[in-house]
Amino acid sequence: MLFRSQRRHSRRPFDRAVRVDGKSALGVDLSMGGMRVTGVDPAPAAGRIVLVEFVLPGGEPLAMRAEVLRSEDDVYVLRFVRLDPGNLLKLANFANELAA
Repeated sequence: MLFRSQRRHSRRPFDRAVRVDGKSALGVDLSMGGMRVTGVDPAPAAGRIVLVEFVLPGGEPLAMRAEVLRSEDDVYVLRFVRLDPGNLLKLANFANELAA
């Protein structure tokens, strides 16, 4: 288990609608490395690669691949994988807005 001091990226609260493989879910928190979501039904298996989508402020969609690392009750921990430079920049800008 990672302790807060071992985390590469700080988490920001992220209470927004998201889609995981086309299914509605709710974001819990977000970082440059990944996010936690809740309400995914059926539950994705650990190790699976899923498509995570949400809308940025201003209405721009953002879609990224993520690996399901584990579940903690009804919360699923996702790690972003193979982010293209454009999505990485969008995510960084958005994470900075959440931190402000």
